[in-house]
Amino acid sequence: MNITKDFTDLKKELKEKWLVYCERNETWIFNLMDSHRLWVKTQENIEEDLKSFIDANWQTSRPNSDFMIGVVSILSPQICEFIEVIMTATTDRTSIIKSLDLDFDPFLEIERRKFSQNQQATLIPASSELDDIREQIKQNSGETT
Repeated sequence: MNITKDFTDLKKELKEKWLVYCERNETWIFNLMDSHRLWVKTQENIEEDLKSFIDANWQTSRPNSDFMIGVVSILSPQICEFIEVIMTATTDRTSIIKSLDLDFDPFLEIERRKFSQNQQATLIPASSELDDIREQIKQNSGETT
């Protein structure tokens, strides 16, 4: 059993679960964080090409650490063992979030992924276009369908 590898794998899995959770619950998370001023600023740069895809006034932030620790402990119960170990070194909840590699704006990451998918979709022809190209190749090579 390699604890470091297990922890690394668990953090990757946790990040994906966290992003899915945030995307599915975006409306009420925003309402809660906004109404109680629970956003924590993050130190992220927004890529230039992404700026045209998102709100121009986007401020990078994430939900507060207590909220996040509660959610991730439900999303991934095995993470609780690691949180207990981390808490022997520090009770600073922001440090715990950083050690879990979750100190980023989840909604910005979701937008990054949407933007990336959008960019890829424009590079890949639709299947009907591919079918047309295949048909032309067959016709040019003398094949019949």
